[in-house]
Amino acid sequence: MERMLNEIELTIAEEEMMVEDDPNLNVPPEVEETPDTTAMVVDGEAAAVNQVDETAENSDEDSSIEEMGVRNGEEDVAAELAEQITTNIAAVDVNLDAVITPILPDDIDDIILPPLVISPSDQVWSQNSPNIEGGAEDFDHFGEVVATGDFDGDGYDDLAIGVPDEDLGTTSDAGAVNILYGSPFGGLSSTDNQIWHQDVSGVLGVGQAFDQLGSSLVAGDFDGDGYDDLAIGVPGEDIGDNNDAGAVHIFYGSSNGLTATGDQLFDQDDLIGSLAEVGDHFGGTLTSGDFDNDGYDDLAVGSPDENWNGTPGAGMVHAIYGSNTGLTTVGNDWFSQDNLSDSPEDFDNFGFSLTAGDFNSDGEDDLAIGVPNEDLGTGTSAINNAGAIHVVNGTNNGLTTANEQFLHQDSTGIADSAELSDNFGYSLTSGDFDSDSYDDLAIGVPNEDLGTSTNPIDSAGAVNVLYGSSNSVTGTGDQFWHQDVSGIQGEANAFDDFGRSLSTGDFDNDGYDDLAVGVPFEDLATGPDEITNAGAVNIIRGSSTNLTHHNDRLITQATLDLSDEPAEAFDDFGYSSLAVGDFNGDSYSDLAVGVPFEDVDVFASTTNSGSVNVLYDV
Repeated sequence: MERMLNEIELTIAEEEMMVEDDPNLNVPPEVEETPDTTAMVVDGEAAAVNQVDETAENSDEDSSIEEMGVRNGEEDVAAELAEQITTNIAAVDVNLDAVITPILPDDIDDIILPPLVISPSDQVWSQNSPNIEGGAEDFDHFGEVVATGDFDGDGYDDLAIGVPDEDLGTTSDAGAVNILYGSPFGGLSSTDNQIWHQDVSGVLGVGQAFDQLGSSLVAGDFDGDGYDDLAIGVPGEDIGDNNDAGAVHIFYGSSNGLTATGDQLFDQDDLIGSLAEVGDHFGGTLTSGDFDNDGYDDLAVGSPDENWNGTPGAGMVHAIYGSNTGLTTVGNDWFSQDNLSDSPEDFDNFGFSLTAGDFNSDGEDDLAIGVPNEDLGTGTSAINNAGAIHVVNGTNNGLTTANEQFLHQDSTGIADSAELSDNFGYSLTSGDFDSDSYDDLAIGVPNEDLGTSTNPIDSAGAVNVLYGSSNSVTGTGDQFWHQDVSGIQGEANAFDDFGRSLSTGDFDNDGYDDLAVGVPFEDLATGPDEITNAGAVNIIRGSSTNLTHHNDRLITQATLDLSDEPAEAFDDFGYSSLAVGDFNGDSYSDLAVGVPFEDVDVFASTTNSGSVNVLYDV
């Protein structure tokens, strides 16, 4: 409620205009009383309402509101009132914001205002955006990771943005996380935005050089209080004398958003299965799900560089379970390839990617674990770095090794075949693409070679999709997507890395999840106009049968309504992280795309300071 009051400031513009008993305001006689409502503020990083006129006089920006839609309450009174409001608007639109002050009659108490949703424009956020905490600096890599959750429980998703190479004073690459909060007025806003790091007062730990806090992020309601909480990976955290052993920092949600109250800091010394060791990078990957169906989200933590029983880079995953007091070390689980099918090998990097989904629809979330550097076969027939995944099932007692699956491109029914350095499992995401109540699994294979032996397209990239069933994911009906599939926009080129990042959401609100696929090294145009490695994102739509190429879309910075942020060489749009949430509460999923290598202009251009593009019409 406090945040909504900050978003909606109610004022009467008596000195400029008084509207008394306006005969043109045709309101039916039977209305209910509502609280005094005289002005509405739509605020991203906007100035105060009483500065609107001055801002309008000095602004060179477009000062018109092109569209204000009433998404709910489409009664005649709503339409008439919206028309009346529109004729009395003084507005300023400065890049990401709009400030609107409609002048309403004195007897406003007799008018029922219907819910309004301002149709937002796509946004570009950086640490140079007005009022955003922090400041854009060279090689910050703002947007390296993005994640969504409703941290203040207001019904609008919020966005967490990792800045793993943020310097804190003279402390290099300590890392930070920026938080932007959602609202019905244009989506994400700078109002009450936050920045979190280990030098914030009241936060556990101390910011140290190369901690890289914010290298991974995931949201979940770990204490079941209705507010999403945020887990932040700190893979470079030193534990005692163990450099880069890694840690995970937990911040809990509240009615005022994320808070340092009750924050937690976990490392491997707190858990069973392994101890903190040099170079483990515990917290390098994260995902959340309710693995035991107790109503509290649980946290899975990857240590992809874990040295397991003398095997360097073998990898490990821990599960930390939620409770009514939050995450607890009680009953935590651990997994390596020693207690699953297959066995650990040098630099397999088990746990490099993680995602959760209920693949067998039994009520408990299951855990998919990527092993992108898995070698298949042995000796002279070995296929190095072909890649594989494990699927570990949830039960009412938590995750279990029973009936675990080990899958790769040479598994029965899975499309294509394992090849050298495909890196199957580099990225993972889950969603119900056919709305059959079984979650499905998308698996990135960014170094998949396409073409023919005589005309190969090296590392063009692909995505395998395995569909859920009562027996978990299966090769039956498996799909193999890439940019040479008929109907998919774009063209497969060498080193595009289609599938390097993945996410899911229902972008068209049809009840079927859609798949967003990052293509970070996509070149735009050709010849002298070519923009090398500008990057792109493909959107593949869900349907009643499965994912389909119909209405596929290719999104780049050249196709967005972002005239001030054009596509540039080596931006790598969609490089490392995609996140989906409903930031403005219109029931359509919105997409946040990290662009960590974006050069942002401050007083002079910064190199690789990074940005995040937010798309509201996907």
